[in-house]
Amino acid sequence: MAKHKSKGIYLLATFGILAGIVGVGLGVIAAVRANSKTVSYVDDTKLFIGVPYMQNEEPVTLTITAKGSNGVKTATLSSADLPKLSGQDEKARFYDYASDPVVDTKGQSIGYWLADGNNTITVSTTWSDVIESADVSITKAGIWFIDVAKEAGQRPNVKYAAYYSEKIVYGGINE
Repeated sequence: MAKHKSKGIYLLATFGILAGIVGVGLGVIAAVRANSKTVSYVDDTKLFIGVPYMQNEEPVTLTITAKGSNGVKTATLSSADLPKLSGQDEKARFYDYASDPVVDTKGQSIGYWLADGNNTITVSTTWSDVIESADVSITKAGIWFIDVAKEAGQRPNVKYAAYYSEKIVYGGINE
């Protein structure tokens, strides 16, 4: 009978220890969740190039010329074929350059790639095959909007904004 009683105590102690470990683990998880928060940061892995969807009921042409270590390439896109970008004006369409670069960035983020002086991206817009804007240099990652020039060869209005992404940080980590 004494052997049977010690097995019961051993089993009870084992369950007690396991319950304690689980309790401590749940407490740690709760503490981490309580001390975590979501913060926004400038994301240099994103580059969106936008143009007006239509100009006087005609699509706008976006010409992108990129120069990198493996040469110079040009892409010509119609605004009618470009998607909207969530959170942006309905009348604009955007090309996601970082997801489909004209010139290979060799695994580098687009911001890092653009920081190298040997790499360049220039864009221009054309409306009605007549009014082609002057070239605009894309100098950093983010959201760029290139309007249609008023007259051929003129610099169009350009708007730039950083692209913000979110990440979770935990208490005690400096931001």
